[in-house]
Amino acid sequence: MREECRWVLGRLRGNKPRILLCALILFTSGSAGFIVYDLVRDRVPALMDYLFSNVFAEDELSTAINILARNISATTLMMLLGVLILPPIFVLALNGFLIGVVARYTNERGLSWLQILVGLTPHGVFEIPALIISASWGLKLGETLVNPGGGSRAAALKRVFREAAAVYVSVVLPLLIIAAFIEVLVSSKLVA
Repeated sequence: MREECRWVLGRLRGNKPRILLCALILFTSGSAGFIVYDLVRDRVPALMDYLFSNVFAEDELSTAINILARNISATTLMMLLGVLILPPIFVLALNGFLIGVVARYTNERGLSWLQILVGLTPHGVFEIPALIISASWGLKLGETLVNPGGGSRAAALKRVFREAAAVYVSVVLPLLIIAAFIEVLVSSKLVA
């Protein structure tokens, strides 16, 4: 177990430049969503309906599972479509943009900035790193396709895909599971 943890941490350290780039993309796009909110204000209610339809269920377990399923879909897409390079950047930027827009929208509807921060932080500290790590591995897959280094492109992609899958299962998936349940059991109650 200890060896596997070291191996995963080594892979994460090796992906640090892409992780930092993805964090910058998420922060920048979140800021953009916050700044341009006034231009999209009249479209936000319909966007909110679309984003949250089919998420909230009658019971907390079903709601957490719905949130988890959405987040698994987003992170898997970012990682697997990374061979095309642009999809992880787009999905990550879209998520950041939506965070900025939703923050402004909820503030405009009466939640204070402190309430918004308190509502996002408990699950966000798990969910946001999961998004960033997934996107960074997607970028690594795309980079490997373009520049496989020594050896064959197929072998390099296979190696990076195996690393990405191991990081996903051992880091991203647990973060998403924790985030989904905290979002339902803690975050939602802090802003209610």
